[in-house]
Formats: sequence, structure tokens, C-alpha cells
Amino acid sequence: MRTPLPLAPPGRLLHALTEPGGLRRWWDPEATLHEGRLGPGLDAPTLGLHVAGDVVTWEGEGIRARFDLAARVVDLTLPEGQGASADDRADLEAGWALALAGLAWALAEEGAVSWRRMEVPVALSYGDAWGRIVEPEGLAGPDASGGAGPEARRAVRIAGVCYAARTVVSAGPRAVALVLDEPDALVRLQIGPGESVNTARLDLTTRGEAPPPTGWEPWLARRFGMTWVTQLGQTEED
Repeated sequence: MRTPLPLAPPGRLLHALTEPGGLRRWWDPEATLHEGRLGPGLDAPTLGLHVAGDVVTWEGEGIRARFDLAARVVDLTLPEGQGASADDRADLEAGWALALAGLAWALAEEGAVSWRRMEVPVALSYGDAWGRIVEPEGLAGPDASGGAGPEARRAVRIAGVCYAARTVVSAGPRAVALVLDEPDALVRLQIGPGESVNTARLDLTTRGEAPPPTGWEPWLARRFGMTWVTQLGQTEED
């Protein structure tokens, strides 16, 4: 899998890929570096980090990402062989598409970035969940002219508020990313496997002094949840 890197000077890309302050703007709000390895936290799975000239390599758990800063491309090698199912690879590809959308957004402008991360259980198949994403009231529905591809601009209504948005990732049935005009924000939503049912994870990153939107987690639960999900794992004693 080869994907273009955002148009940015190699020095800015290097900072974003190898320094905690840069990584926390797009990769993970808890990103850390420790003894040449990076991860969302020291207790989480980590990736080895290696820098050689204009090439940065992340490697671990069968994943290898080679970022060529001069050519502005990333070559992503995903796990192969036993245990690497088609669904696992599709989940990883969707996650990387969202991560790189975050990198592009973070590099587009300077300024402090704040995160809100929320997850809700999804008692739906990937296909059914995606249907709720692309329906007229969903995150990636058609714009006013009937289009639905990348770069389509449309109004989206989230938690009772209407936002002007641009679609930057539409990777059905697993992932969608939008850039909001006001507030200056990136919305990344991925449908992935959970412990009992699938999970919807939404990352909202905002830039600037405007307060982040509120009420999104209940909206997310209403959009994807079903009432019996709350009963999973309960016993008669509960």
C-alpha cells in the first residue's frame, strides 16, 4: 500500500513523525517515545522508530511503514500469513487512511490541537453501520448536488448543530473523515471490531481557541447503538 504524504517541508514531516509534540497533533493524544520506540502509551503496543536521512521507518507487530520525506510517499506493509485475515487487513488499512488524514490536517496549519475521543458499541454489521454513515442524515451522505466522493462539500448535522464539512476519507464500510469549517476541526470515524460487538470510534481534533463541540457522544450512541447492547455482559445478579 503506497500513499502520498502531505505537501510539507521534510523538516516539518520529520517533527510530526518522530517527536512527541508532533505525534500528539495527529497520531494519538497520548503518543510517547521511549528507547527508540513510539506508541500511544508505554503500556500499549509500540513501534520501532528508525531515521536514516530522509527516510523514517516505523516497524512492529508485522506492520512496517516507510516514510520517504523527500519523495513524500509512505509505503505500508501489513501483516501476512497466519492470523492476518482479510478483515484484519481491511481494518488496518482503514485506520491508516484516517491517520494520514490526520497528518495532512495537522500539517496544514500551526496552532495548538485538542482531542476528544469517544467510543460506543455498534450492534450492527459493517455494512449496516456504513448505511447509517452514508444516509442523508449521516456523516458522509450526498451533498446538495447528489455527489458523495472525496472533497464533496455538504452540510452535516451532529448533535443538533449544522456544520459545513468536506469529506477527506470515504473508505466504506469502515472509515470516514471530514474537515469542518467552523470550528476548525477534523472528524475521524472508524467502525472496527470490539470485545462483544463492533465499535464506533470517533476522534474529534480541534484547532484554535473556539471551544470544541459538545453532545457528540450521545449523538454517536443514538446513531449506531441499539438498546440491547447495554445488556451485554450483565448477569441475573446485575
